[in-house]
Amino acid sequence: MPHDRAASRPRGTGHAARPAAVRVAIYTRKSTAEGLDQELNSLEAQRQTVEAYIQSQRTHGWKALPQRYDDGGFTGANTARPSFQRLLADIKAGTVDCVAVYKIDRLSRSLSDFARIMDLFERHGVTFVSVTQQFSTATSVGKLTLNLLMSFAEFERDVISERTRDKIAACRRNGLWTGGRPVLGYDIQDKRLVVNEAEAATVREIFAAYLERGSLLETARELRRRGVRTKVFRSRKGRESAGLPFTKTSLQTLLTNPLYAGMVRAGSALVDGAHKAIVERATWDAVQELLQRNRRCGAGPRRKWDAGLDRLLRCGVCGQAMSHSYTTRAGRTNRYYVCQTQQSLGADACPGSRVSASAVEAHVFGKVEEAATEHGLLESAVATEFERHRAEHESSRNGRNGHAGSVPFAAVQPAWDQLGRSDRQQVLRPLIARVTYTAMTDEIDIEMRRMDYGNPEGVT
Repeated sequence: MPHDRAASRPRGTGHAARPAAVRVAIYTRKSTAEGLDQELNSLEAQRQTVEAYIQSQRTHGWKALPQRYDDGGFTGANTARPSFQRLLADIKAGTVDCVAVYKIDRLSRSLSDFARIMDLFERHGVTFVSVTQQFSTATSVGKLTLNLLMSFAEFERDVISERTRDKIAACRRNGLWTGGRPVLGYDIQDKRLVVNEAEAATVREIFAAYLERGSLLETARELRRRGVRTKVFRSRKGRESAGLPFTKTSLQTLLTNPLYAGMVRAGSALVDGAHKAIVERATWDAVQELLQRNRRCGAGPRRKWDAGLDRLLRCGVCGQAMSHSYTTRAGRTNRYYVCQTQQSLGADACPGSRVSASAVEAHVFGKVEEAATEHGLLESAVATEFERHRAEHESSRNGRNGHAGSVPFAAVQPAWDQLGRSDRQQVLRPLIARVTYTAMTDEIDIEMRRMDYGNPEGVT
Protein backbone atom coordinates (compact mmCIF):
# COMPACT_ATOMS: atom_id res chain seq x y z
CA MET A 1 0.00 0.00 0.00
CA PRO A 2 1.36 3.46 -0.83
CA HIS A 3 2.62 5.86 1.78
CA ASP A 4 0.17 8.73 1.18
CA ARG A 5 0.90 12.29 2.14
CA ALA A 6 -2.12 14.56 2.56
CA ALA A 7 -2.40 16.87 -0.45
CA SER A 8 -4.19 20.15 0.23
CA ARG A 9 -6.27 21.92 -2.42
CA PRO A 10 -5.25 25.59 -2.80
CA ARG A 11 -8.07 28.03 -2.31
CA GLY A 12 -9.49 29.68 -5.37
CA THR A 13 -8.25 26.98 -7.79
CA GLY A 14 -9.78 23.82 -9.16
CA HIS A 15 -6.49 21.93 -9.32
CA ALA A 16 -4.98 19.74 -6.61
CA ALA A 17 -1.54 20.65 -5.39
CA ARG A 18 1.31 18.25 -6.08
CA PRO A 19 1.80 15.77 -3.20
CA ALA A 20 4.73 16.34 -0.90
CA ALA A 21 7.84 14.41 -1.87
CA VAL A 22 8.37 11.10 -0.05
CA ARG A 23 12.07 10.32 0.27
CA VAL A 24 12.37 6.53 -0.01
CA ALA A 25 15.50 4.67 1.10
CA ILE A 26 16.00 1.28 -0.57
CA TYR A 27 17.61 -1.33 1.68
CA THR A 28 18.98 -4.61 0.31
CA ARG A 29 20.72 -7.51 2.05
CA LYS A 30 22.20 -10.90 1.20
CA SER A 31 23.36 -13.37 3.85
CA THR A 32 26.41 -14.62 1.95
CA ALA A 33 29.01 -12.87 -0.19
CA GLU A 34 28.77 -15.58 -2.86
CA GLY A 35 27.91 -14.19 -6.30
CA LEU A 36 28.25 -10.53 -5.32
CA ASP A 37 30.98 -10.09 -7.93
CA GLN A 38 28.47 -10.76 -10.70
CA GLU A 39 27.08 -7.85 -12.69
CA LEU A 40 23.47 -8.69 -11.81
CA ASN A 41 23.71 -10.03 -8.29
CA SER A 42 21.02 -10.53 -5.66
CA LEU A 43 21.42 -7.03 -4.22
CA GLU A 44 21.04 -5.41 -7.63
CA ALA A 45 18.01 -7.58 -8.45
CA GLN A 46 16.35 -6.56 -5.17
CA ARG A 47 17.06 -2.90 -5.87
CA GLN A 48 15.61 -3.03 -9.38
CA THR A 49 12.38 -4.58 -8.10
CA VAL A 50 12.00 -1.94 -5.38
CA GLU A 51 12.84 0.88 -7.81
CA ALA A 52 10.10 -0.34 -10.15
CA TYR A 53 7.59 -0.23 -7.29
CA ILE A 54 8.69 3.28 -6.28
CA GLN A 55 8.24 4.38 -9.90
CA SER A 56 4.65 3.09 -9.80
CA GLN A 57 4.03 5.35 -6.78
CA ARG A 58 5.44 8.52 -8.33
CA THR A 59 1.95 10.10 -8.41
CA HIS A 60 2.06 9.99 -4.61
CA GLY A 61 5.33 11.88 -4.56
CA TRP A 62 7.62 8.88 -4.04
CA LYS A 63 11.25 9.33 -5.00
CA ALA A 64 14.10 6.90 -4.44
CA LEU A 65 17.08 8.37 -2.62
CA PRO A 66 20.38 8.09 -4.53
CA GLN A 67 22.21 6.72 -1.47
CA ARG A 68 22.69 2.96 -1.59
CA TYR A 69 22.11 0.88 1.52
CA ASP A 70 23.43 -2.55 0.47
CA ASP A 71 24.70 -5.19 2.92
CA GLY A 72 26.27 -8.14 1.12
CA GLY A 73 27.43 -11.06 3.25
CA PHE A 74 25.62 -10.04 6.45
CA THR A 75 23.10 -12.10 8.42
CA GLY A 76 19.66 -10.78 9.31
CA ALA A 77 19.87 -12.35 12.77
CA ASN A 78 21.34 -9.12 14.19
CA THR A 79 21.69 -5.45 13.27
CA ALA A 80 25.52 -5.33 13.12
CA ARG A 81 25.52 -4.35 9.44
CA PRO A 82 27.38 -1.26 8.18
CA SER A 83 24.86 -0.06 5.59
CA PHE A 84 21.94 -0.74 7.93
CA GLN A 85 23.57 1.30 10.68
CA ARG A 86 24.14 4.10 8.15
CA LEU A 87 20.45 3.91 7.23
CA LEU A 88 19.44 4.25 10.90
CA ALA A 89 21.74 7.26 11.24
CA ASP A 90 20.11 8.94 8.23
CA ILE A 91 16.65 8.22 9.67
CA LYS A 92 17.63 9.88 12.94
CA ALA A 93 18.98 12.82 10.92
CA GLY A 94 15.54 13.25 9.31
CA THR A 95 16.60 12.61 5.70
CA VAL A 96 14.38 9.54 5.14
CA ASP A 97 10.56 9.34 5.00
CA CYS A 98 10.09 5.71 4.01
CA VAL A 99 12.17 2.52 3.93
CA ALA A 100 11.41 0.04 1.16
CA VAL A 101 12.68 -3.54 0.91
CA TYR A 102 12.16 -6.54 -1.37
CA LYS A 103 10.94 -8.74 1.53
CA ILE A 104 10.70 -8.05 5.25
CA ASP A 105 13.38 -10.61 6.13
CA ARG A 106 15.88 -8.46 4.22
CA LEU A 107 15.55 -5.90 7.01
CA SER A 108 15.72 -8.38 9.91
CA ARG A 109 15.09 -12.00 10.84
CA SER A 110 14.81 -11.34 14.56
CA LEU A 111 11.40 -10.51 15.98
CA SER A 112 12.86 -8.60 18.94
CA ASP A 113 15.20 -6.59 16.67
CA PHE A 114 12.33 -5.88 14.30
CA ALA A 115 10.17 -4.55 17.12
CA ARG A 116 12.93 -2.12 18.13
CA ILE A 117 13.46 -1.07 14.51
CA MET A 118 9.75 -0.41 13.98
CA ASP A 119 9.65 1.61 17.21
CA LEU A 120 12.54 3.76 15.96
CA PHE A 121 10.79 4.20 12.57
CA GLU A 122 7.58 5.29 14.29
CA ARG A 123 9.37 7.78 16.56
CA HIS A 124 10.95 9.43 13.53
CA GLY A 125 7.81 9.35 11.36
CA VAL A 126 9.23 6.81 8.91
CA THR A 127 7.02 4.17 7.28
CA PHE A 128 8.13 0.74 6.10
CA VAL A 129 7.10 -1.03 2.90
CA SER A 130 7.75 -4.56 1.63
CA VAL A 131 7.13 -4.34 -2.10
CA THR A 132 6.66 -8.07 -2.85
CA GLN A 133 4.36 -8.65 0.12
CA GLN A 134 2.15 -5.64 -0.64
CA PHE A 135 1.79 -4.01 2.74
CA SER A 136 2.79 -0.82 4.49
CA THR A 137 3.02 0.18 8.13
CA ALA A 138 0.97 3.27 7.27
CA THR A 139 -2.16 1.21 8.04
CA SER A 140 -3.24 -0.85 11.06
CA VAL A 141 -3.82 -3.90 8.83
CA GLY A 142 -0.30 -3.50 7.48
CA LYS A 143 1.13 -3.45 11.02
CA LEU A 144 -0.79 -6.64 11.90
CA THR A 145 0.42 -8.34 8.72
CA LEU A 146 3.97 -7.27 9.52
CA ASN A 147 3.88 -8.89 12.98
CA LEU A 148 2.51 -12.15 11.55
CA LEU A 149 5.12 -12.29 8.79
CA MET A 150 7.95 -11.52 11.20
CA SER A 151 6.84 -14.34 13.51
CA PHE A 152 7.03 -16.77 10.61
CA ALA A 153 10.39 -15.33 9.46
CA GLU A 154 11.91 -15.88 12.91
CA PHE A 155 10.41 -19.38 13.04
CA GLU A 156 11.94 -20.17 9.65
CA ARG A 157 15.34 -18.92 10.80
CA ASP A 158 15.20 -21.10 13.94
CA VAL A 159 14.20 -24.17 11.91
CA ILE A 160 17.06 -23.62 9.47
CA SER A 161 19.50 -23.27 12.38
CA GLU A 162 18.27 -26.52 13.95
CA ARG A 163 18.57 -28.38 10.63
CA THR A 164 22.09 -27.05 10.13
CA ARG A 165 23.19 -28.10 13.63
CA ASP A 166 21.69 -31.58 13.16
CA LYS A 167 23.38 -31.98 9.77
CA ILE A 168 26.78 -30.93 11.15
CA ALA A 169 26.42 -33.33 14.10
CA ALA A 170 25.50 -36.20 11.75
CA CYS A 171 28.46 -35.46 9.47
CA ARG A 172 30.85 -35.44 12.42
CA ARG A 173 29.51 -38.74 13.75
CA ASN A 174 30.25 -40.24 10.33
CA GLY A 175 33.79 -38.90 10.27
CA LEU A 176 33.24 -36.08 7.77
CA TRP A 177 34.99 -32.73 8.14
CA THR A 178 32.41 -29.97 8.45
CA GLY A 179 34.61 -27.09 7.38
CA GLY A 180 37.07 -24.67 8.82
CA ARG A 181 40.82 -24.62 9.11
CA PRO A 182 42.38 -28.07 9.74
CA VAL A 183 44.27 -28.53 12.99
CA LEU A 184 47.93 -29.35 13.44
CA GLY A 185 48.44 -33.07 12.85
CA TYR A 186 45.69 -33.59 10.28
CA ASP A 187 45.07 -32.82 6.61
CA ILE A 188 41.73 -32.86 4.79
CA GLN A 189 41.24 -35.37 1.97
CA ASP A 190 37.80 -36.01 0.44
CA LYS A 191 36.18 -34.21 3.39
CA ARG A 192 37.86 -36.56 5.87
CA LEU A 193 40.64 -36.14 8.41
CA VAL A 194 43.89 -37.85 7.43
CA VAL A 195 46.90 -37.97 9.77
CA ASN A 196 49.90 -35.87 8.73
CA GLU A 197 52.67 -38.03 10.21
CA ALA A 198 55.25 -35.23 10.50
CA GLU A 199 52.80 -32.93 12.27
CA ALA A 200 51.45 -35.80 14.38
CA ALA A 201 54.93 -36.24 15.89
CA THR A 202 54.88 -32.55 16.81
CA VAL A 203 51.47 -32.93 18.48
CA ARG A 204 52.72 -35.83 20.60
CA GLU A 205 55.75 -33.72 21.52
CA ILE A 206 53.43 -30.90 22.68
CA PHE A 207 51.32 -33.22 24.86
CA ALA A 208 54.47 -34.68 26.42
CA ALA A 209 55.93 -31.23 27.06
CA TYR A 210 52.81 -30.11 28.92
CA LEU A 211 52.68 -33.25 31.06
CA GLU A 212 56.34 -32.70 31.91
CA ARG A 213 56.05 -29.00 32.85
CA GLY A 214 52.44 -28.83 34.04
CA SER A 215 52.11 -25.16 33.04
CA LEU A 216 50.61 -23.66 29.89
CA LEU A 217 52.86 -20.60 30.00
CA GLU A 218 56.05 -22.61 30.63
CA THR A 219 55.12 -25.08 27.89
CA ALA A 220 54.40 -22.26 25.42
CA ARG A 221 57.81 -20.75 26.21
CA GLU A 222 59.53 -24.10 25.64
CA LEU A 223 57.70 -24.59 22.33
CA ARG A 224 58.83 -21.16 21.15
CA ARG A 225 62.39 -22.03 22.18
CA ARG A 226 62.17 -25.20 20.08
CA GLY A 227 60.69 -23.29 17.15
CA VAL A 228 57.38 -25.20 17.26
CA ARG A 229 54.55 -23.32 15.54
CA THR A 230 50.89 -23.75 14.70
CA LYS A 231 49.80 -25.35 11.43
CA VAL A 232 50.76 -23.87 8.08
CA PHE A 233 47.55 -23.79 6.06
CA ARG A 234 46.87 -23.18 2.38
CA SER A 235 43.30 -22.27 1.40
CA ARG A 236 41.50 -23.40 -1.75
CA LYS A 237 42.37 -20.07 -3.36
CA GLY A 238 46.06 -20.71 -2.73
CA ARG A 239 46.41 -18.26 0.13
CA GLU A 240 48.90 -19.52 2.70
CA SER A 241 48.64 -18.82 6.43
CA ALA A 242 52.01 -19.09 8.13
CA GLY A 243 52.38 -20.94 11.41
CA LEU A 244 52.48 -18.77 14.52
CA PRO A 245 54.30 -19.19 17.85
CA PHE A 246 52.16 -20.88 20.49
CA THR A 247 50.49 -18.77 23.17
CA LYS A 248 48.70 -19.96 26.31
CA THR A 249 45.38 -19.68 24.47
CA SER A 250 46.38 -21.53 21.30
CA LEU A 251 48.16 -24.19 23.35
CA GLN A 252 45.12 -24.79 25.53
CA THR A 253 42.93 -25.00 22.41
CA LEU A 254 45.19 -27.73 21.01
CA LEU A 255 45.43 -29.69 24.26
CA THR A 256 41.64 -29.73 24.78
CA ASN A 257 40.79 -30.76 21.20
CA PRO A 258 39.19 -34.26 21.35
CA LEU A 259 40.17 -34.91 17.71
CA TYR A 260 43.63 -35.94 18.89
CA ALA A 261 42.12 -38.77 20.96
CA GLY A 262 39.99 -39.98 18.03
CA MET A 263 36.79 -38.31 19.20
CA VAL A 264 34.55 -35.57 17.78
CA ARG A 265 32.07 -33.17 19.35
CA ALA A 266 28.45 -33.83 18.40
CA GLY A 267 26.54 -31.09 20.16
CA SER A 268 27.50 -31.25 23.83
CA ALA A 269 28.60 -34.90 23.65
CA LEU A 270 31.88 -36.52 22.63
CA VAL A 271 31.55 -39.50 20.29
CA ASP A 272 34.07 -41.75 18.58
CA GLY A 273 35.13 -40.37 15.22
CA ALA A 274 36.00 -42.22 12.02
CA HIS A 275 39.51 -40.69 11.91
CA LYS A 276 42.69 -42.08 13.43
CA ALA A 277 43.78 -40.83 16.86
CA ILE A 278 47.20 -39.17 17.25
CA VAL A 279 47.62 -39.49 21.03
CA GLU A 280 46.50 -42.32 23.26
CA ARG A 281 43.26 -41.84 25.15
CA ALA A 282 45.08 -42.23 28.48
CA THR A 283 47.47 -39.40 27.55
CA TRP A 284 44.63 -37.11 26.49
CA ASP A 285 42.70 -37.87 29.72
CA ALA A 286 45.81 -37.15 31.80
CA VAL A 287 46.24 -33.78 30.12
CA GLN A 288 42.57 -32.87 30.70
CA GLU A 289 42.86 -33.82 34.37
CA LEU A 290 46.00 -31.69 34.77
CA LEU A 291 44.35 -28.73 33.03
CA GLN A 292 41.32 -29.00 35.31
CA ARG A 293 43.52 -29.26 38.40
CA ASN A 294 45.51 -26.19 37.43
CA ARG A 295 42.31 -24.31 36.66
CA ARG A 296 40.90 -25.11 40.10
CA CYS A 297 44.14 -24.17 41.83
CA GLY A 298 44.41 -20.91 39.95
CA ALA A 299 40.74 -20.02 40.23
CA GLY A 300 40.43 -17.15 42.64
CA PRO A 301 37.78 -14.48 43.07
CA ARG A 302 39.20 -12.46 40.17
CA ARG A 303 35.97 -10.50 39.88
CA LYS A 304 35.40 -9.81 43.55
CA TRP A 305 37.43 -6.62 43.19
CA ASP A 306 35.87 -3.70 41.33
CA ALA A 307 37.91 -3.57 38.13
CA GLY A 308 36.77 -0.14 36.96
CA LEU A 309 38.87 -0.13 33.77
CA ASP A 310 38.21 -3.73 32.74
CA ARG A 311 37.82 -3.91 28.90
CA LEU A 312 38.78 -0.23 28.64
CA LEU A 313 42.52 -0.25 29.35
CA ARG A 314 44.99 -1.10 26.58
CA CYS A 315 48.76 -1.47 26.42
CA GLY A 316 50.53 1.43 24.72
CA VAL A 317 53.47 -0.81 23.77
CA CYS A 318 51.76 -3.62 21.82
CA GLY A 319 48.15 -2.39 21.62
CA GLN A 320 46.62 -5.41 23.36
CA ALA A 321 44.03 -5.20 26.14
CA MET A 322 45.20 -5.10 29.76
CA SER A 323 43.20 -7.37 32.06
CA HIS A 324 42.64 -7.06 35.79
CA SER A 325 44.44 -9.43 38.16
CA TYR A 326 45.82 -9.53 41.69
CA THR A 327 48.29 -11.26 43.95
CA THR A 328 48.07 -12.00 47.68
CA ARG A 329 51.22 -12.17 49.78
CA ALA A 330 51.48 -12.26 53.57
CA GLY A 331 47.78 -11.45 53.81
CA ARG A 332 48.11 -8.35 51.63
CA THR A 333 46.37 -8.10 48.24
CA ASN A 334 47.87 -6.11 45.37
CA ARG A 335 45.67 -5.34 42.37
CA TYR A 336 47.10 -4.57 38.95
CA TYR A 337 46.38 -4.55 35.23
CA VAL A 338 48.65 -6.66 33.02
CA CYS A 339 49.05 -6.73 29.24
CA GLN A 340 47.48 -9.84 27.67
CA THR A 341 50.53 -10.27 25.45
CA GLN A 342 52.61 -10.62 28.61
CA GLN A 343 50.08 -13.03 30.09
CA SER A 344 50.07 -15.21 26.95
CA LEU A 345 53.74 -15.09 25.93
CA GLY A 346 55.59 -14.08 29.09
CA ALA A 347 57.29 -10.93 30.35
CA ASP A 348 59.90 -10.94 27.57
CA ALA A 349 57.17 -10.51 24.94
CA CYS A 350 56.01 -7.13 26.28
CA PRO A 351 58.27 -5.96 29.12
CA GLY A 352 56.96 -3.65 31.79
CA SER A 353 53.31 -3.78 30.66
CA ARG A 354 51.94 -3.90 34.18
CA VAL A 355 50.48 -1.09 36.27
CA SER A 356 48.96 -0.70 39.74
CA ALA A 357 45.17 -0.93 39.44
CA SER A 358 44.41 1.51 42.24
CA ALA A 359 46.85 4.10 40.86
CA VAL A 360 45.64 4.04 37.27
CA GLU A 361 41.96 3.93 38.30
CA ALA A 362 42.36 6.92 40.64
CA HIS A 363 44.08 8.94 37.90
CA VAL A 364 41.64 8.06 35.09
CA PHE A 365 38.40 8.45 37.00
CA GLY A 366 39.67 11.65 38.60
CA LYS A 367 40.27 13.16 35.14
CA VAL A 368 36.93 11.93 33.82
CA GLU A 369 35.10 13.37 36.83
CA GLU A 370 36.75 16.74 36.17
CA ALA A 371 35.63 16.66 32.52
CA ALA A 372 32.10 15.60 33.43
CA THR A 373 31.85 18.36 36.02
CA GLU A 374 33.13 20.93 33.55
CA HIS A 375 30.45 19.92 31.02
CA GLY A 376 27.68 19.69 33.65
CA LEU A 377 27.19 15.95 33.09
CA LEU A 378 27.45 14.46 36.56
CA GLU A 379 23.77 14.75 37.41
CA SER A 380 22.58 13.34 34.07
CA ALA A 381 25.22 10.57 34.27
CA VAL A 382 23.95 9.52 37.70
CA ALA A 383 20.35 9.57 36.43
CA THR A 384 21.24 7.43 33.40
CA GLU A 385 23.06 4.81 35.47
CA PHE A 386 20.30 4.79 38.09
CA GLU A 387 17.64 4.17 35.43
CA ARG A 388 19.71 1.38 33.88
CA HIS A 389 20.01 -0.46 37.19
CA ARG A 390 16.36 0.14 37.98
CA ALA A 391 15.40 -1.45 34.63
CA GLU A 392 17.72 -4.43 35.31
CA HIS A 393 16.16 -4.84 38.74
CA GLU A 394 12.63 -4.81 37.31
CA SER A 395 13.68 -7.30 34.63
CA SER A 396 15.13 -9.70 37.21
CA ARG A 397 12.02 -9.41 39.37
CA ASN A 398 9.87 -10.35 36.38
CA GLY A 399 12.10 -13.33 35.64
CA ARG A 400 13.24 -12.13 32.22
CA ASN A 401 16.93 -12.71 32.84
CA GLY A 402 18.88 -15.54 34.34
CA HIS A 403 20.19 -13.84 37.46
CA ALA A 404 18.64 -11.93 40.30
CA GLY A 405 20.48 -8.66 40.23
CA SER A 406 20.30 -6.03 42.93
CA VAL A 407 20.20 -2.30 42.44
CA PRO A 408 23.39 -0.76 43.84
CA PHE A 409 21.63 2.55 44.51
CA ALA A 410 18.79 3.39 46.87
CA ALA A 411 15.17 3.37 45.73
CA VAL A 412 15.45 7.15 45.36
CA GLN A 413 18.07 8.48 42.98
CA PRO A 414 21.10 9.54 45.02
CA ALA A 415 23.30 12.58 44.54
CA TRP A 416 26.91 12.28 43.37
CA ASP A 417 28.28 12.98 46.87
CA GLN A 418 26.28 10.03 48.26
CA LEU A 419 27.96 7.47 45.98
CA GLY A 420 30.87 5.26 46.96
CA ARG A 421 34.01 4.66 44.88
CA SER A 422 32.71 1.67 42.88
CA ASP A 423 29.33 3.34 42.19
CA ARG A 424 31.09 6.48 40.97
CA GLN A 425 33.17 4.38 38.62
CA GLN A 426 30.04 2.73 37.23
CA VAL A 427 28.57 6.16 36.54
CA LEU A 428 31.71 7.46 34.82
CA ARG A 429 32.56 4.34 32.76
CA PRO A 430 30.07 5.11 29.92
CA LEU A 431 31.93 8.38 29.31
CA ILE A 432 35.19 6.55 28.56
CA ALA A 433 35.91 5.15 25.11
CA ARG A 434 39.45 3.91 25.69
CA VAL A 435 42.42 4.29 28.03
CA THR A 436 46.00 3.61 26.91
CA TYR A 437 48.84 3.03 29.36
CA THR A 438 52.42 3.18 28.03
CA ALA A 439 54.76 1.54 30.53
CA MET A 440 58.01 2.89 29.08
CA THR A 441 56.97 6.51 29.61
CA ASP A 442 54.39 5.90 32.37
CA GLU A 443 51.88 7.94 30.34
CA ILE A 444 48.10 7.50 30.44
CA ASP A 445 45.98 8.64 27.48
CA ILE A 446 42.21 8.91 28.00
CA GLU A 447 39.84 8.93 25.01
CA MET A 448 36.37 10.17 25.91
CA ARG A 449 33.09 9.27 24.25
CA ARG A 450 30.79 11.93 22.90
CA MET A 451 29.21 13.24 26.10
CA ASP A 452 25.57 13.51 25.03
CA TYR A 453 23.24 12.10 27.66
CA GLY A 454 20.40 14.12 26.15
CA ASN A 455 20.40 11.81 23.13
CA PRO A 456 17.59 9.23 23.62
CA GLU A 457 19.61 6.72 21.60
CA GLY A 458 22.37 6.83 24.23
CA VAL A 459 26.01 7.80 24.30
CA THR A 460 27.90 6.95 21.11
